[in-house]
Amino acid sequence: MVRRSTATATATATAIVVVAVVALAAWSAAVATAASRPGADWHHALAVLKSLRRQPPSVPIVYLLGDSLARECTVDDRSWATQVRRYGGGRIVAFNLGSRNQTFGQSAALVGVTPRRRAIAFIGVDPGRFAAAPIKPVLKLDRRLASSYAQHHYTGVGILSVARKKAQVRDWVRRRYPAFRRSYLRNLLRLDALIVACERRGLRPVLLELPLNTAVAGHGFDRALSTYRYGCRSLAALHDIPFVSLVAQARLVNADFHDLAHMVESGRVKWQRLLAKRTAGLLKRYGMR
Repeated sequence: MVRRSTATATATATAIVVVAVVALAAWSAAVATAASRPGADWHHALAVLKSLRRQPPSVPIVYLLGDSLARECTVDDRSWATQVRRYGGGRIVAFNLGSRNQTFGQSAALVGVTPRRRAIAFIGVDPGRFAAAPIKPVLKLDRRLASSYAQHHYTGVGILSVARKKAQVRDWVRRRYPAFRRSYLRNLLRLDALIVACERRGLRPVLLELPLNTAVAGHGFDRALSTYRYGCRSLAALHDIPFVSLVAQARLVNADFHDLAHMVESGRVKWQRLLAKRTAGLLKRYGMR
């Protein structure tokens, strides 16, 4: 009787473990699928490009490609274009095509459907993009998501505390930096392919370092920053294109960020002003004004 009870208990425990493992695997797969599922910001980018292909503008186009850090770093497309004109860059149309977790491969897919017109493509770079796993681009437009698009997901309301932001730094060092190290070289090659895709499409690629809350990050990102900056500068030299960093010049403070890198209203105003000045200079440099 004791042996039978022990065997029954063992079998029950084994069954529970198996169920738990299966459930965990299913949950992990669901999380991975949800993380890679394109959102409204991705479909907005597709809708913009579809509209441009249908009716290309007569003036130069300026694109910003990148992840959610890129999405949050401008106020809006119209004011960006207005500032560029004010700084002597002439009439343009500007489009922030940043989207959540956008990989270099996804950016290349967007480039592949741009209209063949005079254009500058700012390619946003940050540690997260070099730590990302590849995601298959979705090029079928979901009009419902595109119509529900709102550019900014972060505002001055609900900014994280300094303690929570510092906890994010520790989490980056512990969890994300190993992913960065594993994926860095592959993503550098994907960035190289993205630059080539821009050039073949007739776009002028420009590498743009995206914002970082250095006031809180401290030295937590130093190794990742030095690594990817070296790679970006090397690619920029190889392709004879600019590598632009506004991080120091913008003089952003902790209050300009929701967390470690996503800016809120005050940060966007500072950043877009500098980006517009740099955009105007590049338009002159490339004879597009």
